[in-house]
Amino acid sequence: MAPALQQENAPTSSAPPSRLDEKLHQILYKPEARAVLEQKAELEVLPEPPYPIHPDPQPMTKSEYQKLNAIRTWKTWGSPYFKSRWYKNDLRPIIPYLFTEWKCNLDCHYCWSYNNKVKGMTEDTAKRSIDWLHSIGSRVLALMGGEPLLRPKFIHKIVHYSAKKDIFVYLPTNGRLMKPEVIDRLGDAGIATVNLAVDSVKDRKSLPKALDPIRRTESLCRRRWIRFVPTLSIWLSGSITTATR
Repeated sequence: MAPALQQENAPTSSAPPSRLDEKLHQILYKPEARAVLEQKAELEVLPEPPYPIHPDPQPMTKSEYQKLNAIRTWKTWGSPYFKSRWYKNDLRPIIPYLFTEWKCNLDCHYCWSYNNKVKGMTEDTAKRSIDWLHSIGSRVLALMGGEPLLRPKFIHKIVHYSAKKDIFVYLPTNGRLMKPEVIDRLGDAGIATVNLAVDSVKDRKSLPKALDPIRRTESLCRRRWIRFVPTLSIWLSGSITTATR
């Protein structure tokens, strides 16, 4: 081919010849060694939460609740977010996840987070994780699983310890283990939001996370001013409809 024709047909794009990130490629195939939590001579424990802290919760007006929620939202979401933007070179996660449990009381066919052979998180790991997250500016904590409420006393301790540090505690759960005493203790300790994950309204064998068996939890949550957010995912003709309240 003539040199003039070759030059005419030469690519004009400035894109690199290969768009593969070589460093990322190597990390994916040969992941770097993960940091191991240094063992201490004496394991730390979470303090035993007093109960009840608020024996007779008084109803709030809508404006009082909105004011409380606005202050809490700024302290736990707003301020940490803007600080993370200002200190952009520092690690400051906005929503850290604390996987307290891999076990679950249900076996949903689509869920990967189910392993009853794996032991749950220890108090030592939980306390040191919360302390570290607080030290780097995080003020939100999502308790993940499995089903976190398989160990309600452990979650009660985590909620109380975190709330004392002005941390917004968010609890996703299938709701089947939310007994009145459990809800009252978590609300008394200072939990902020309960997210009920459900797959259908009616109880079905193929979709065990149903709304009907756990409807009573809403009124119990409202008594303790816990934000109650049911998330409903229904399979309809291959599509998913998601509704939140």
